[in-house]
Amino acid sequence: MIMRFTAAGALALALAACGSADKPEAAATDAPAATEAAPSEAAPAAAAPAGAPAKGDKPTKEFVVGKWGNDGDCTMAIEFKADGTSDGPFGNWAYADGVITFPDTPEAKVSVTVDGKNMNSVNGQGGKHQMTRCP
Repeated sequence: MIMRFTAAGALALALAACGSADKPEAAATDAPAATEAAPSEAAPAAAAPAGAPAKGDKPTKEFVVGKWGNDGDCTMAIEFKADGTSDGPFGNWAYADGVITFPDTPEAKVSVTVDGKNMNSVNGQGGKHQMTRCP
């Protein structure tokens, strides 16, 4: 049972790694110049900040996509891929309204909120971890 909690926490960490906060911030920095230069470029630039939600917010799916470790440890990180697959123990994953789920393991659900480049997670049994974005 402890292994399930650990795996759920690791999987949640992998989910958050997908959207690097550095990339959305860079796009957000470019957005004002693009908006001033050409209104047609404003729409793509405006979408970029969605990948970098504020602390305590529910992340976007784009933010969750990536490689995540548990509590600062990237040695057993899980990668959440944009196509809904992962390299973790739970197989495929889905994300909606702040909750990562795993169709192959329906009891494994992880609620996540943004904490800078990382995510705070709470699994279905109440276990809390910080999901660390890994390289």
